[in-house]
Amino acid sequence: MAKATKVTKTTRKPAAKKVPARKKAATAAKAAPRKPAASKAAVKKPAAKKPAVKRPAVKKAAPAKSAAVQRAAPSAAPAKTAPQPVLTDSPGHLLRRAEQRAMNIYMQEVGSGGPTPRQFVVLTAVAANEGISQTDLVAATGIDRSTLADMISRMIKNGHLSRNRTKDDQRVNAVKLTAAGRRVLKAAEPKVKAAEKRVIEPLPASKRAALLDALRALAGRDE
Repeated sequence: MAKATKVTKTTRKPAAKKVPARKKAATAAKAAPRKPAASKAAVKKPAAKKPAVKRPAVKKAAPAKSAAVQRAAPSAAPAKTAPQPVLTDSPGHLLRRAEQRAMNIYMQEVGSGGPTPRQFVVLTAVAANEGISQTDLVAATGIDRSTLADMISRMIKNGHLSRNRTKDDQRVNAVKLTAAGRRVLKAAEPKVKAAEKRVIEPLPASKRAALLDALRALAGRDE
């Protein structure tokens, strides 16, 4: 009998299905072990801010003036010149100016506590003519009657003068110095002399006598 030949059957394995690349990556990511989240203690705190250092403020320089503005700026004010004197040929004006200067010097020497120039004249005239009448005192001092009557009344109140009716004529008032009046006059005399010396000081010594003669002539009675 003929031997039967064995036929070997080959079995084919089914072909593996192709997996897309995107799915592979997703699958690999899921399969990879996750890292544990960092603990709160391990979180770094932000560094503390350093205090800002204040820098000194720099003053801005004033903007430079343009050349046109600088040219327009006024130059230094010219020096003031003394005003021209007036009425230099007027005797009346010059005498008033001289009197004003003499008054200022008198007040500087005698002071506000001493007698005024007119009071000093009255005290001197009464001291030289004890018991002089008020009418004669007008002629001796050159002070007008109403002004002199006012002055005598005030000086009587101040205790420097006394006034009484004369024995010969009850209509005439005799004016005398009191003890207080004599003290005031004595204290004022050296101060008045110092003032008068200063008044004529600008003149050379050779012209001072001529000045006094001229003033005596000008102070005479009106013609």
